[in-house]
Amino acid sequence: MGYGRGLGAGPASLSVVLTRGLSEARRLLPTLGGRPDTIDGLAGVGDLLAVAARDARPEARRGEALAAGQSVVEAGRMAGAYIEGLTIGRRVAAHAERAHVEVPVARAMAQVIAGELAGEAAVKALMARQAGRE
Repeated sequence: MGYGRGLGAGPASLSVVLTRGLSEARRLLPTLGGRPDTIDGLAGVGDLLAVAARDARPEARRGEALAAGQSVVEAGRMAGAYIEGLTIGRRVAAHAERAHVEVPVARAMAQVIAGELAGEAAVKALMARQAGRE
């Protein structure tokens, strides 16, 4: 959310990415021994709703800082918290590939964080995808 907002994405674009991200999590969670309905609770949808309501979570602040061109380290200092998504994103994408689960949002964010893909290119690619069963 923070990264998207930092790039200037509006509510409609953010909702597309969030919905697709939740769908990815529901598909991936069983491959890790979890239950897909876990995503519907406070730690999934609840957390995203809090960020969408602009509660200034560290994750959102860090995303906005990254979108503004700060390095991962600089953005982390600004956020003032440890954000596990930055360190596990690449592993999530790799696990999804091994499990044959499509996770375009997670993969794109891992590539952006690693400096392999520009944020604008990631957003453009994600928004160009055909609508599915999200």
